[in-house]
Amino acid sequence: MASARMPDEFFDTLVHHLPPEQHVGLQGGRPRIGHRIVMRVIWFVLVTGNRWEDVRQELGCSGRTAHRRLRAWEEAGI
Repeated sequence: MASARMPDEFFDTLVHHLPPEQHVGLQGGRPRIGHRIVMRVIWFVLVTGNRWEDVRQELGCSGRTAHRRLRAWEEAGI
């Protein structure tokens, strides 16, 4: 079985195709989850076959957040 751990080399190649990270603006708010964490969750779902709802919070973000970001990247043509 493939490793559920995302290789650093994969992310290093991918990061150049992702939009810049968004930081908290002057009005404040909750900081966005970083691209690396979101990609780790997406990788986990693809490799293990788990459902988005079954992603453990220990991975850094919920499966719902990762899925939402994946859809936004797809709509942006990434």
